[in-house]
Amino acid sequence: MDSTTNNAVINGVVNQIYGKGLDATDSAEKPDQYAQMKSLVKPHDLRNVCQDLKLLGEAAFQITYNGNKISAITHFPRETLRAEKMNDNGEVKNYFYSA
Repeated sequence: MDSTTNNAVINGVVNQIYGKGLDATDSAEKPDQYAQMKSLVKPHDLRNVCQDLKLLGEAAFQITYNGNKISAITHFPRETLRAEKMNDNGEVKNYFYSA
């Protein structure tokens, strides 16, 4: 991003998408699950996902499991993912990683 004006506009939109970060409407009723969610999704990962959403029109999280429990939710750079061709029903079944 060479243009300072373009950079400022993009950062402004990313800040609007990010807002106050991740929250839940039922956090008071489910404080344990809310705390777990907040510990799994780090603010910098959420901000990077918001930036991908603005710049690329889509974004991705990588969900890491330890056994059958989620151990981490991190930003996955969307520019490294490619969708395969749609099937006859118009669905994309797989994505491929390209470094």
